[in-house]
Amino acid sequence: MLNPEQGLETKTMAKFMGVILFFLAVLAPTLTPALWIWTPESGKFVNPKWEPKKTAKLQMEHARSLENKREYEKAAYEYKKVAKFFPASAFAPEGQMALGRVYEKRGQYYEAYLAYKSILEKYPSYGQVDEILDKIYRIGNDFLSGGKRYLWKFKVLSAIDKASEIFEFIVEQAPYSELAPKAQLKAGFAYQKVRDYNEAVEAFEKVIENYPKSDFSDNAKFQVALTWYTKSKGPQYDQEATDNAIKEFLQFKRKYPESEKKEEAVKLLAELEDRKAEELFMNGVFYEKAGNFVSSKVYYELLINQYPDSKWTIKAKKKISSLRFRNLEETQEAKEKRIEKENLLMDGGKEPGGTITMPLDEAADIITGTVEGVVDTAAKPVKIATDPIKKILSPGEEELPEQPEPERAVEKIDDQAKETKIEAITIEEVDK
Repeated sequence: MLNPEQGLETKTMAKFMGVILFFLAVLAPTLTPALWIWTPESGKFVNPKWEPKKTAKLQMEHARSLENKREYEKAAYEYKKVAKFFPASAFAPEGQMALGRVYEKRGQYYEAYLAYKSILEKYPSYGQVDEILDKIYRIGNDFLSGGKRYLWKFKVLSAIDKASEIFEFIVEQAPYSELAPKAQLKAGFAYQKVRDYNEAVEAFEKVIENYPKSDFSDNAKFQVALTWYTKSKGPQYDQEATDNAIKEFLQFKRKYPESEKKEEAVKLLAELEDRKAEELFMNGVFYEKAGNFVSSKVYYELLINQYPDSKWTIKAKKKISSLRFRNLEETQEAKEKRIEKENLLMDGGKEPGGTITMPLDEAADIITGTVEGVVDTAAKPVKIATDPIKKILSPGEEELPEQPEPERAVEKIDDQAKETKIEAITIEEVDK
């Protein structure tokens, strides 16, 4: 009689054997050795299941019969054998054509594209080139519109990265075809969707350069500008992209004044120019707060000259008209006087106690490099340090911040740029 421990071991072993037997029952058919037969013709063992029919014609008929029965997986397997075992046969390209058709029926569009692609590459004299290009173009459109690819038996993989590959293949194979300019344009759309902006711009520019008289050249030029515009609105402010967008929109307006996209171009251009005007104004404000009124005025005047109709120009004019920006032009006499005072300070000329008494406006001239009257036209006595670089203070006045370099100031403004989400680019329907 079994003790309790032996009984538990027996039950565990029985369960384990049951699991093994179950898996053997499921996997046994796949593990059964294939039937191999010796053939004197080939001088080797072969598996009839894997071998093709005796002729390409018979192989095609066999594959077609499976397709008619809607056994598409088996039909695809048999169609592959036509080009593999009879590559020089007239049935080889036909077999690839049928293979692509079966893959499309199964929803395996990328595999279908590869089948059609092989016909154009391996059998360039095949007579159905236009039909093949149309099929490939439709597959590219499906991927561009969000179509998926299979991962094993599940259609879950994004295919947008394959869309540009497909459209560029069409242009490469048939650069002078009717589809070529449309395919080139849509290659740019595909790059836009994956945010590969440089490649998108290059693709659109090829439409303009290679197909200038096509119906798509104006849209391509607009898309170049729109791509730079979208890139400029990324998480980090991109000044180069902004400048490029402005330049491209201006060129678009001049070159295509009758385009249906002109109104949208004008709107986006105004937004970009307003952004640039604001940038110049904020640079001016930054230097003004730092006490560098000469540099500040330069930015305000640049804003007024470049963007006279901007709302920021009104603010810049008010800034310049204020008292602190008057009389900034330094005469030769004022310059000599400033240098003399700087030399006096550097030579250590001072009153007992280590200070020099002079009006505030004259002391400010030494530090800012401007003329009298920049800070305050009133001649108020003030004690300043013998080291003029450190500080100039009047009673109750806080120490001025260290004057930044122009480059650092621009970087600071750039860092304060507002983050905006990249807007999706609307793809113009070009197949009408």
